[in-house]
Amino acid sequence: MPSEKVFLAYGSPASGKTTAFEHLREQGVVNYVSVGEVTRREISKKTPLGQELQRCLTEVVEYPPRLIAQVMVEAIRNAAKGESVVVVDGFPKYSREVGPFMKIISNADLVLNGVINFQLSLETAINRVENRRICTSCLGQVKVSSPEDNCCPHCNSSGSLSQREDDTPEVIKRRYGDYTRSYADTLNTIHTFFPDLEEYLVSAEGTEEEILTRLTILFDSARVAQQREQPNSIRKVGGSSPSPGSLGFPE
Repeated sequence: MPSEKVFLAYGSPASGKTTAFEHLREQGVVNYVSVGEVTRREISKKTPLGQELQRCLTEVVEYPPRLIAQVMVEAIRNAAKGESVVVVDGFPKYSREVGPFMKIISNADLVLNGVINFQLSLETAINRVENRRICTSCLGQVKVSSPEDNCCPHCNSSGSLSQREDDTPEVIKRRYGDYTRSYADTLNTIHTFFPDLEEYLVSAEGTEEEILTRLTILFDSARVAQQREQPNSIRKVGGSSPSPGSLGFPE
């Protein structure tokens, strides 16, 4: 019988999705599989797949669905061997990648338990990246208290902090719009395979601790829902107003 333990994670730029799931992975709550981590690791190993990934980066083109599937298949299978639920982040990113992803989980005797959608306003996204910097010396990411701060707390280099090119308000607005459109298309395609699949709406507003609490509630509720076998189409975790049919989680 297939094991329902796989979630897909989606979120706009600056939603805090990666930070939250990395924290839960450290706690042993989830087996977190990030397409960014997997592809970077493959590139660093200089495998044939890694070299093909590098060529795509050099030519500034999207990874072909076939290539992403080849890179992700072992990572997903290995993560599913553990007892914790599996959270896959970044794949399938586009609707054209849904078919290869479904083939992977079908061959591994897995089915989706739900889609986690981190919800963040554009205004909050812009505010979050306003004081985000990269150290040019150690490449560490730094949150500064004011735009004038220019010393890296990781390596103590002075004058080494710079804003990422994709953290400007103009770029964030474009990326936010691109994400919103691609997510809607991808979710529609996923629903052709699983029409009753749960979509968990997680508020990404507030502190990291608040977001982690909402995710903990989410996974607890998912286990209960699976045991009761009472599917709903949308469940909302956190946020200002519960959606119809939500579980009524505390704010």
